[in-house]
Amino acid sequence: MRGEPYHRDAFCAEIKNYSQPGDQGVQFDAFLAKCYVAAQAGHHLSDHFMWITWAPFRANSRSTLQSPEQVEFAVLQNCERIFGTADVDQAREKLDRALARSVAERLWLIVLSEKQETLVPLRDWEAIVAAELTRRGGWLVVNIVEQSIAQAMSQPDDRAMVNGIKSAVASHLRRLDPHATVTLTEFFNHTYVPDMVVQWPNQSSTLRRFIYLRTTSNQDELRAVPPGIAGQPLAAPDASGQFCRSQASMSWLLNPGANFR
Repeated sequence: MRGEPYHRDAFCAEIKNYSQPGDQGVQFDAFLAKCYVAAQAGHHLSDHFMWITWAPFRANSRSTLQSPEQVEFAVLQNCERIFGTADVDQAREKLDRALARSVAERLWLIVLSEKQETLVPLRDWEAIVAAELTRRGGWLVVNIVEQSIAQAMSQPDDRAMVNGIKSAVASHLRRLDPHATVTLTEFFNHTYVPDMVVQWPNQSSTLRRFIYLRTTSNQDELRAVPPGIAGQPLAAPDASGQFCRSQASMSWLLNPGANFR
């Protein structure tokens, strides 16, 4: 998060894109119990806990959903998983009420509508903001990308991880230059085939840059450039999405925490 009073805070969120309340009440209680456990463990994303939904629920008790009492109730509802006992009285003795109050203070309950999804900045304005943040201190922008990549790399599913990493990098490139088109390939961390290709269609002579994503910041490994990347023709998608042989300049993007040179 950026800007006071939440600058550099991290958060975790559960999102319910529902059209009806459904069983959100039960799921919300389970979410509160997870938040309690995360706060107890000092999880790195536990500065704030957000419940984001498109359908209001428990309207009659809306004012108490973020209360310490609601957190305590949710924890006791899941006492066997948290405290290892199904006895509510025993669980109540183990419950940390100060921690429950702390979790309640970190809760955000956000109700959205579909029309709000259309209220986004124009891409040109996004580029202006990104450029200004870079001018003030590039670490601000880089830090956002690092967080997005780190979050993607924590995905248990390999396909979701790769898609998340590519999406984060591609979105950042598009923000930096709205006039560029970013084409994703089906490969990841490949020796010769790029992960994505950036082009500028409006240029008189089409300019193309290959982007290679690497999961290491080891300088020795990065210096060991394979012959195919040292100026040899590489596979790149053409306008039809098929791969062709072409000479092009190349860019490297390293993993979060790497030394950018």
